Order: sequence, then structure tokens, then C-alpha cells
Amino acid sequence: MKKAISILGSTGSIGTQSLEVARSHEMQIYALAANRNVDALEQQAREFLPKKVCIFEAEKYTELKQRLADLPVQVLCGMEGLCDIASDTNADILINSVVGMVGLLPTLTAISAGLDIALANKETLVAGGSLVMEQAAKKGVRIYPVDSEHSAIFQCLQGNRREQLHKIILTASGGPFFGKTRQELEHVTVADALNHPNWSMGNKITIDSATLMNKGLEFIEAKWLFDLTPEQIEIVVHRQSVVHSAVEYQDCSVIAQMGVPDMKIPIQYALLYPERLPCPTKHLSLTDYGTLTFEKPDMETAKKYLAQSALWNAGIFAFKLGYLLDKAHSMIDFEDYRDLFNKYDTLTKISFDYAVVEKESSIQVLRYSGDWKDVGTWNMMSEVMADKTKGKAVLDETCENTNVVNELNIPILCMGCKDMIIAASGDGILISDKERSGYMKPYVEKIETEAMYADKSWGSYTVIDVQPGSMTVKVSMRAGEHMTYHMHNYREEVWTVVSGRGKAIVDGMEQVLRTGDVITIAAGCKHTVEAITALDMIEVQLGEEISVADKIKFPMK
Repeated sequence: MKKAISILGSTGSIGTQSLEVARSHEMQIYALAANRNVDALEQQAREFLPKKVCIFEAEKYTELKQRLADLPVQVLCGMEGLCDIASDTNADILINSVVGMVGLLPTLTAISAGLDIALANKETLVAGGSLVMEQAAKKGVRIYPVDSEHSAIFQCLQGNRREQLHKIILTASGGPFFGKTRQELEHVTVADALNHPNWSMGNKITIDSATLMNKGLEFIEAKWLFDLTPEQIEIVVHRQSVVHSAVEYQDCSVIAQMGVPDMKIPIQYALLYPERLPCPTKHLSLTDYGTLTFEKPDMETAKKYLAQSALWNAGIFAFKLGYLLDKAHSMIDFEDYRDLFNKYDTLTKISFDYAVVEKESSIQVLRYSGDWKDVGTWNMMSEVMADKTKGKAVLDETCENTNVVNELNIPILCMGCKDMIIAASGDGILISDKERSGYMKPYVEKIETEAMYADKSWGSYTVIDVQPGSMTVKVSMRAGEHMTYHMHNYREEVWTVVSGRGKAIVDGMEQVLRTGDVITIAAGCKHTVEAITALDMIEVQLGEEISVADKIKFPMK
């Protein structure tokens, strides 16, 4: 049985090539939709005799309806017409190749109807990636990528387990302006931007390709299509557009999809998946190309910096304490170290590189000739650990290449673990393959929880238990230190001294604290604690609203 196809954007570049593929394989065209090109849409309707046609611009509707009055075709218009086609399950698959945000609602409509989609509209996933992929999964709808890069990734994934993927490599042609200097780019024209060296595409995509904006959109699209972290997506410039993209697996094998730069190949794969039939394009001859090149984006700039003996990638900052204090004073007003520590959270969250180094007028850089290892990931950290375990942990004899860091007071037993990192602290527990441990950031950011441990100017606190209406904390203070004088509006606190001696001040009244003492602080009371010796307390916070934001500081009299 021949597939029935509906095409949104039938008069554009993807649409016309889709019809060429359909013509080659005698597919049935069930519905067609275009923006405003009445002439082309009429011609397509007369050749393929669809059941429905839609013109998006309402002012063109009457003209199209009159032109097709002799055909048994339903004429639609506007977004309502696009969604009507997208919801019609008489078609087997919907090709969405409209330009811009217009494509999002028809895509969601097709998903709701349970219709599979060949997607060539980037903005659908750029703007609504999470929603689209979530709904598609719920409905069991398949989304087949049409973009050559994403189709290549999709093809390279066939026959392999998804969890074995390490990263993907998106290729970019570099467009017509690759390698040009800033001075040369000052005089380019629109015609120059539309003169793509390899691909025949619509004007918008061609312009976006010239600026590399298109690759940015494809980056986002790939993240949603294949459920990737940003760190799993690499972009390289490949001027010949023969390797359309590639997948690197955990065993360091790289599988790439190659072909002539012709969109009919990915279009046909999306329409006929999983079949591979003759395609109306030419065969790839590698000998015709001779050489395939791959470069990092903006390679010329990198070469210029290297020629100037530029250094980058890693560094160690060294400075006098007075210099750093002067910089801190320029950013925030504070009296002493303790005051700075307490106000630290109010500083703008920005790296030292951007906040200080880039603005420094007097700086000296020295080359480092010794050994260097960046221990910014758990995998790298495991390579420099003297022992396989830190803290209470036991590895049985079947464990291989596994490291454990345990900051909890309960033991961890590992059996049969291979190539793993296990890290346990009051903030949470990480269990990860070593290679995957470097991609944890986006997942950690999804975890919404208060800090379970924190160093303070006076010592530290550790959260022991959290329940609705209560939180239990262990407070450890250094001798001679004191908390800020503060109050809470929405919670009361019960302190039990476990060890040591101290002094509590509640609404100006002093009270000596000894081991075993219990003191209750009502909501609205100003209070602080001073440690005479090292002081440990159990603090139970009680209230319907317990938050770090519920704290008002006052000066000590």
C-alpha cells in the first residue's frame, strides 16, 4: 500500500523536493499547504490531485478557490486550515516544512491526532522542544528529522543502543563567508549571503547559514530530538558538505553519514523509513572530492592567535591578598572578613575571569612547563585519588576501575561495579559511569533542594532531617566565633547543646549554654549564639514556612 502524504510548505524548497521524491515513488499526496504562492500551489494541485489544499494568507483564499473550482478538492486557509490538515489521519505522515513559529501549532495538532511527522521546521523544537517531545512520547508519535544533519544523526543511531552514545558531531559548511576577514565582511551584499557554496535552500535558511545562526538553531533542535546535553554536541566546519554529521560512541568509534549535498536524501529517508530505495539524485564519488576537511569554527582566528603565541585553555591565578581585597571593596561595601563572608551571597554570580581578569590593565602571563591535570570532573578526580575509596566504603574483588568518595557516616558496599563513580554527601548521592560523570550539570540543575551542608564564618551546619513543618540541623561552631544577630518571622527554633559551652543572646538577654541545655527561640525574637569553646548543637526549626530567605539581620549593640 502506497503512503499518503500531507505537506505543509509545499511550494518551498523542502516542499518541492518532497514532491519530487513522492513523484519518483508514486506516493499519494493527500493534502498540500503553502504560504501565498497561488500559481505554484494550483500547479501542484492539478498534478497530484490532493483531497485538501490550504493557502495561509487569507487574502489569497478566494483566488485559489476560484482557480480550483473544477477540481474535487477542499480549499482551506490560515492557521485553521494548517491545523485541519495536520489533524487529518487519512494521511500516513505529515511533512512540516513551513518557515518560522507558524509550524509549532500544526506540529502539536498532528501529535494530538496521532499522526507521524517528518519535521523540517526548526523553530518547532527551538521554541517548544520540551513540550513537543513530551507529547510525542505520550502519544507514541514518531518524529523523523528532515534536516540533513539531524537525519544523519538519526541514521547513524540505527542498530545501536542509545545509551552507548558519547556525543554527536554536527557539521557546518561555513556558508559563503567562511575565512573572510572582518574588513571583507563590511562590504558583503544580500546576494553574496544567498550564494551558498553547496546547498540549494530557501532564502531564510540560506541567510541563517551565512551567519551560522542556522547552526545555533540546529544545536538546540538536536538537543531535543536526541535528548542530549549541550556538552554532548560538537560543531565542526566541513566545507564540502559530504559528511552530514556523525555519532561517536563510548568505545571511541565514530559513525558518519555521507552523501552528496542534496535534501532529497534525508527527505526520502524520513518518508520511507526504514526502507532504502533508489533516490532521484546522483551517487557520491569520493574521488571527485579528493580531500575532505574538518575545522573548528573560526579557524582563521585561532591561527592568528597561535601565530601571536597566544595561550588559552587553562590557568592558575596568582595575586597578593591586598589586591583581591581592593577588588572586593570595589564590588561590595564590607567592614572585615566576617562582614564580607556574610554578604558574599549578594555578589553577582560571575566568574573571576569575566569580573576581574578581562578588565585588568596590568597583567602578566607565564607559560607552565610542568605536568597538569584538570580535575574539574569526577572522572578526572578519580585519576588522582591515592586510594580507590575515601570514607566508609568497601569494594569487593569483582569491582573494576571504580572509585568511591563517601562523606556520610554510613558505609557503602560496592559489588561487581565497573568503570563507576560513587560520591555520597549530605547534598545527595551520585552514581555514574565515569565517562558520563562529566555531563551531570544539566541534570543537577533540575534538582530543586536546599543545601544540606554549608560552611559559615562561625563554623558549619549540616541538615539531618527534613519533614513537613520541621527541619533538623546540626550546628558546629568554632571557639570565639558568633552568629549574626537575627530573627525569623515564620519559624521558631529549639536548640539542644550537645557539647561545649557558649552564650545565647535573645532579645538582648544573655543566657549561658552548657552541654544538655535546651532553649526555645520564638518567631519574631532577635537572637544569636557565641561559642566560648567549640560548640555543637542540634537545632530543630518548626513552622509552616521554613526558608533561608526568612532571616532578618540586626547590628549588635
